[in-house]
Amino acid sequence: MIMMATNAARQLTTPESIPSQVQEPARQSAQQTTQKVAYSTLEKLAVTVIGIAFFAMLVSLLSTKIAVVNAQRTLENTTQDMSQTRAKNNDLKQEIGELTSSDRLDAFAKKNNLKLNENNIRNVAK
Repeated sequence: MIMMATNAARQLTTPESIPSQVQEPARQSAQQTTQKVAYSTLEKLAVTVIGIAFFAMLVSLLSTKIAVVNAQRTLENTTQDMSQTRAKNNDLKQEIGELTSSDRLDAFAKKNNLKLNENNIRNVAK
């Protein structure tokens, strides 16, 4: 059994050195990957077109934002003008109601010595 334990480990042999011819192509490929490749004309054109398109979209977006803000400001101004006009109309309707009240008309008639003739009154409805 003692012999088995000593023979359990394998004897490894060192591999023979690889000839230098095989190592050279690996070095050449490593050198080729580190070199910078110049951009082709098509790549330059594509980058230029994409840049111009991006800039055009940016300008379009900004002009649209400005137009929206201006439209909102105009809408707010118009809404404010409408509410002021409604308030004036309500005030004028109230004034019309006060001026055409029967008590006021009777007081005006008495002051100017006028008489009310019921036969000459005609009511008109809208």
